Amino acid sequence: MKKRGRLFLISFSIVLMLTGCSSSEKEVHGTWYVDSGDVRNIIQFYENDNTDTDNAFIWAVYDIAADERSSVETGTYAIGDGTITFSYASGIVVTLEYTKNGDRLTLVMDGSAVEFQLFELADTTAEK
Repeated sequence: MKKRGRLFLISFSIVLMLTGCSSSEKEVHGTWYVDSGDVRNIIQFYENDNTDTDNAFIWAVYDIAADERSSVETGTYAIGDGTITFSYASGIVVTLEYTKNGDRLTLVMDGSAVEFQLFELADTTAEK
């Protein structure tokens, strides 16, 4: 009986570890955007795939009214327990609290929660 109990505990522990590591709520890769007045912020998180774009991000700010990009920053990111740390190419490091719920990513910046929407392209190959 003790053997079965230990086997159960070991199996249960492995399942917990695997489900904790595979949580899609920690995956942020994709393109996220938020519009605020005439300003659009877009963050592109690249998937951790062991290539040159490993944990890379691009953060672009667009002036919607002028139809032009006003700034672009690049760097790498790391996901922590409820945080995303941005390491900019310029050397600046910023850690923000975040939550992800489906296609919504909320970043806490300067004490304010800013909700980004996941950008998804429409399927233009589907037959009508």
